[in-house]
Order: sequence, then structure tokens, then C-alpha cells
Amino acid sequence: MKTPAVALTALIAPVTLGAEFTLDDTSLFAVSGSMSMQFSGTLIGDWDAETNPDGTQTRPGLWGGDGNQPISIELGFAIPIVLDGPMVGSMDFSLGEVPGTCLLNDADWTVESGGDGAAVTVSLLYDTFRSINPDSLFVGGFPIELPIGETTISDARFVQMAPGGGTADEVPGAPGTWDVVITVPGVMSMTLDILGTPYPVETPITVALSGQYSTENEGGQLHLSAAQSADESFDLPGEGLPTIPFEMPTILPPGNTAGVLLDLAPQSGAFTSDLSAVVSASGDDTVTPGDANGDGLVNADDILAVLSAWGPCDGCQEDLNGDGVVNVDEILDIIANWG
Repeated sequence: MKTPAVALTALIAPVTLGAEFTLDDTSLFAVSGSMSMQFSGTLIGDWDAETNPDGTQTRPGLWGGDGNQPISIELGFAIPIVLDGPMVGSMDFSLGEVPGTCLLNDADWTVESGGDGAAVTVSLLYDTFRSINPDSLFVGGFPIELPIGETTISDARFVQMAPGGGTADEVPGAPGTWDVVITVPGVMSMTLDILGTPYPVETPITVALSGQYSTENEGGQLHLSAAQSADESFDLPGEGLPTIPFEMPTILPPGNTAGVLLDLAPQSGAFTSDLSAVVSASGDDTVTPGDANGDGLVNADDILAVLSAWGPCDGCQEDLNGDGVVNVDEILDIIANWG
């Protein structure tokens, strides 16, 4: 009785039958890192003889000369990225037509983030100068780190942009279970609220997932995870930014602020991150027509399952039409749903 099934195995390749998977409440996404940008330019007091005669004047050196003069500076912004929260969403997953492969498509995951903001800092490097109104000495030659506010992240979402492919190897001694390794290319978008101003950010990212796919439960179950790091640096166009007003904390004596104007041009940037994710999802529990062994595929394995259960078989999985008997009707059902 097994000879026809063997012949069918040789003639017909396995097919892909995917299902929609919904993330459950153990799915998590976390990323910690920072974006930094380096600028060069000048600062000068915000004094103006007509519009701001009581403003700050800046003068280079210990004694400073006279008038309102520009001071050369190097400035760096460090913007932390802290995102940690549960994920909701869905994707399609299937074993591939080629044995040992799998596919993951249409991933759309939203991170429900929350929590406190993270401190944004600015690093200033300049030569020694004095300010007038307020009178203060700014000792230079070394960078000064200043916290200037907070940033928070909202509206974080990962959307797959191209098919994701990988491997699926059957686990020895665990029928219906596969070890899965798969990469999912997509775009991560979020809104960074920096010092009260929202900035939309979008960056391409490929998430490398590994774990297991199981057909133990109807519809299938996925338990995957990812852990990866990024460290990138890049040059930035030298076009200058609009003039930025800034209240600069005084150094000697401390406790006051000097109103200055920053004229800056970007020089370089960097991005670092450590990402981790847990993707736990359940498949649609709708029974696949013709799937006699419950692996999500309709192929020769289902015919072998039917042949092994041939005869009276009330309530068994191989009884595809529920009539209490496994016979040629099941074979016809499998063939009708093949592919």
C-alpha cells in the first residue's frame, strides 16, 4: 500500500502553505544606544547696540579686549535612544517549497513604549574667553559636558520591506518542530521628542531572528529572538545651520547664564545601538484542508499518514472528512488540496 505514496513523493514537490501569526503578550523589543553629531563654528554674545543693548558680549582670552567678538568652538550633541516595551502586530510565516527553508513576510510590529526620558547632553570645546553682562570667565581648552534637556521616543514601528528567507531544520526526536534562522529586512520608524520638539526618524534595519517553529498547537507556534549591535559613523554635509540662541551657564563665577548665539556647521555623526527582540506568535488555528498530519503542508507525508491509519478511525486527525473511516476519500481530499 505504500508504493503509490512513494511514487507521488517523487512526482510532486512539497508546497508552501503559510499562515498569519499574531504576536502574543510575551513579545518584546528593546534598543539602547545613541546618536551623536559633531559641529564646528563660533559663538558670540547676543548683544546688539540697537535691539539688545543689555545683552551679553564675548571677548577672547583672559582679558578679552573690547567689543563683542566671536569665539571658535567645537560642539557635540549626544542624543540617547532608549526604547523598551512589548510588541503587538502580525506577520505571515511558512515552511518553504524547498525542504529546509522557510519564509516570513508582511511583518508589521508596533512597540508599545513608555517610561522616563533620557538626558540630552551637549559637549563644548573652546578657547578661554570672557563674557560681559554677566561678567564671567570661561576657562577653555577642555570639553565641558552640559545636560540641556530630555528626549523620549514614541510611535515606534517596524515594517517589513522585502521578503524574509531562512532555514528550517527538523529537530531530531521532536516531530512537528523546526529550528529556524531567518532575516527580516525592514524599516524602523519612531518619533524622537528632543527638548520638546518632535522629530520623525526612519532608518533601515535587518532583524536576524532564530528560534523554533512548532505545529504542536493548531495553527502553529513561533518562538524567535534577536540580539544584535550596530556601530556606524558618517560624514555630514558642511552646510551651516541657522543661528541658534543659547543660554550658556557661567563658569567663574557659576550660577548665571550668558546669552550667546551659535553659528555651526555639521562635520560628522555616529550611531550606536544594542538591539534585542523576542517574537512569540501563534498562527491562525484554521485547519489546512488536506493536512492529515498537522504540519501545515499538504504533500506525500499526509498520504503516508492516511495509509498508516487506514480503516476505522473515529476522531483521529487523519479522518479528514469526519466520517469515522480513513479510506480513499482522504486520499482524494489530499490530492484536491495539493498546492
